[in-house]
Amino acid sequence: MLENPEVYEALDDKQYNFELPIEIDDYDELRESKPPDKRTLPLALLKRAMADIPLIEQLERDHPRMVRLFNRGLLPFGIWEQLLEAERMMDEEVAFAQTTHAALRDLSRDQLPTRCRAGGQHPSPPLAHRAYTHHTP
Repeated sequence: MLENPEVYEALDDKQYNFELPIEIDDYDELRESKPPDKRTLPLALLKRAMADIPLIEQLERDHPRMVRLFNRGLLPFGIWEQLLEAERMMDEEVAFAQTTHAALRDLSRDQLPTRCRAGGQHPSPPLAHRAYTHHTP
């Protein structure tokens, strides 16, 4: 039978602890408050996306390990389901951030003066862009 049943009993009581970052709630609250400064939401979305990165990295590390344990019958099904749910939540979070970024970008383009969009006067490129594209003779 089992050489050490306490190990398996301890595994049965374990949870895959995975919590979404607080920046998600911060962004949602900010969006609902409709801030007057048009830069506020994109900045909050950036902070939200940056807070997602460690969680994505955690899932990328944990998934292969969990698969090996699950395939060997050493991982309780409940923990496996929790891992899959965490991956689903992060997939939705990444999709939301990408979609929202695209919408905010399109909205800011629509708000440019007509002469800028029509090829007249062009707004200057962002400072970072100028810094990386400036060539000295």
